[in-house]
Amino acid sequence: MKPSAETYRKKRMVAVEPYIKDLPLTPVETAVVIPAVNEYPRILDTIKSLEAAASFLPEHKRQKTKIIINVNNRASHPQSVKDNSQELLQQLRSRKDEFCIAIDSCSKGRELPEGDGAGFARKIGLDYAYLCCESSDSPEPKIICCMDADTIVEQNYFTAIQECFKNGFEAGVTDFEHRHDGTEEENRIITRYEEYLKHHSRMLQKAGTPWYPVALGPTLVCSADMYAACGGMNRKVAAEDFYFLQMLLKTCPPKKFCSMIGTSVHPSARKSMRVPFGTGATVTACLEQNHVIKDFPPEYFDMLAALFECVDEFAKKAVLVQKDMAVETAERIKAVSPYLFAFLEQENFIEIWKRLFKQNHKDAALLKTAFHCWFDGLKIIRLFHILEKTMP
Repeated sequence: MKPSAETYRKKRMVAVEPYIKDLPLTPVETAVVIPAVNEYPRILDTIKSLEAAASFLPEHKRQKTKIIINVNNRASHPQSVKDNSQELLQQLRSRKDEFCIAIDSCSKGRELPEGDGAGFARKIGLDYAYLCCESSDSPEPKIICCMDADTIVEQNYFTAIQECFKNGFEAGVTDFEHRHDGTEEENRIITRYEEYLKHHSRMLQKAGTPWYPVALGPTLVCSADMYAACGGMNRKVAAEDFYFLQMLLKTCPPKKFCSMIGTSVHPSARKSMRVPFGTGATVTACLEQNHVIKDFPPEYFDMLAALFECVDEFAKKAVLVQKDMAVETAERIKAVSPYLFAFLEQENFIEIWKRLFKQNHKDAALLKTAFHCWFDGLKIIRLFHILEKTMP
C-alpha cells in the first residue's frame, strides 16, 4: 500500500516544512525540480530549454507542467552568492506566467543549515513537488523530474517522459550528453569522463548487476508514488543522486524501471567544487590536481559476473534441498577469487546469506533479488576500491 501524502509529510518532511509552509499546493502532473545556488543568469538557459520542451505538449498538459526552483544558500556563503540568490528570486517572482514556482531557501532566516547542501536543497524542492502532484485529482501519471541549473533539455523532454510513464513505468533515467561549452581542456576532460561513466555502466550491466544505470542528477525521473515509497530524497551533501537512485532501484519493480527514457539531457562541462566529487569536481581535479580518469580493469567486472553466476547456481540448489548452503557458496566464491572472498568475508557474507535464505527459502529468484539488494551499487564501488589496493 502506498504511503499517503499526509503520512509522508509527517514522517519525512519535518525539516522541509519551514521552507514550503506558505506556498500553495498547485495541482501538478509533471514537476521538474531545480536546486539553484549562485546560478543566475546561467539558469535562464535551462528554463528556456524547459519552456521550449513544454511548448510541444497539448495545452491542458502544459498547464499542469511546472518548474520548481529552490533558490538556496547558507548563511556562511559569501555576500556575492547571497546577492545572486536574491537576484534570481526576484527574477522568478516577477515572471507573469505560472510555469516557474520559486522556493525561498536563501533569504535571511530561511537559509539552509550549515551542515546541509545539495541533498537537502534538492529534497526541499522534490518534497514540495510531491505534495503538488498529490494535490492533483487528474487520472494522468504524476511525474517528478530531477534537474540541474546548468542543464539543457531536448525538445522531446516532456513528451518522451510522459509517454514513458503513460506506458506504465514508475521510475527511470534519461540519456545524457555533456555540452562542450567550456575551454578546450575542459571539453576534452568531460568527453573522457562521460566515456568512463557510460563504459562503467555497460560493464556493470554485462556483469549482471541491476545497479548499472549512471547516477546523474538531471537524468532521474520517478512517479510521485514511487518517490514517497522509496523514502524521498536524502540530505547528503554530495552523491545524493547516487543514493536516491539506489533506493529507487531497490523499491521499483524491475519491469517498472525504464533504464533509457527516450530523451537526453545536456549538462555543462564546467568545473565546480560545490560538492567534493561528481562531474564538476572531477573536471576541477583533472585541471588543477593532475587527476587522471581511469577505467576499472575488466578483471573486476569478470569477477562480478562469476560471483553472480555462483549466487544464481547456489540460490537454486539451496531452495531445492531446503538448506542455506552458505559455506558451500562461500567456498565456490573463494575458488573464483581469494580477493573477492576476502571482501565478502569482511562483509560477513555467510551470516548474511543464511539470513537471506531464511527469508526467501521458497523462491530462488527472490533469494537472488535479496542478494542483489544487499550487494548493491555502493558495495560494488567499495569492492573495486579495495581490489585496487590489494590485487597485484
